[in-house]
Amino acid sequence: MIGSRTRGFWRWQAPGGWRLWVHWSCPLFALGLSTMHARRMARQVPELSPGSRLSTALVAGCLPLASMLLHELGHVVAARCVGLRPRAVILTPFAAATIAPEDPSTPARQLAFALAGPAANLGLAALALATARLAAPGPIRGLALMASWLNTALGLSNLIPSPPLDGGLGTHAWRWYATGDRALAERQSQALGQMVGGSLLGLAAAEASAGRRGFRLAVLATAGLTSLVGPALARRLGPDPFGVMDKP
Repeated sequence: MIGSRTRGFWRWQAPGGWRLWVHWSCPLFALGLSTMHARRMARQVPELSPGSRLSTALVAGCLPLASMLLHELGHVVAARCVGLRPRAVILTPFAAATIAPEDPSTPARQLAFALAGPAANLGLAALALATARLAAPGPIRGLALMASWLNTALGLSNLIPSPPLDGGLGTHAWRWYATGDRALAERQSQALGQMVGGSLLGLAAAEASAGRRGFRLAVLATAGLTSLVGPALARRLGPDPFGVMDKP
């Protein structure tokens, strides 16, 4: 069924046999961001016409969700290339996932699947930065810089070596290849992720003790907590955290 609604999600059938599940809060999230951008632009660039401000604000409000969707589409393409059959792409305002009923059969295939999402973001970030450098000062340049920053942040944050982030899957693939033992590789990648999480929280504590309470502190603290609790959360939620695998 196309455009139907199930458990708070709208779903659409994609040509490749998988479904896109979009949470009902995504349009509200984009609208809220667009409103914030419109108000900021009204103060900072009042010389722009109302139409230009509105269109720029709408695009800016949709950029985070579009970047997350691009990330997951990278996983979908890689999954199909390595013989997996993705079942669904889930999109919410603060998390997204690609759901497949089976696991990669080799370390190389898992590595390709894991790195495809960050690669898609970093590729778009480079393209957007090149566009910003070529564009004249104005809305297009501002949007290109925003897209570059967002996709760089999304790509690099997902490379943190802690499950269930893509970097954790990549670490698992590396240890799986090195040891030949998939279960041992999983334990080793989780241990490494927790070490990284503790280190990031230590850096966050150092930032706080030095009186630096800005964006960098928030990033370090968030990344550290994600690295520490991510493995346990992934085990608790299982391979289908949104419960879509059993839906026809």
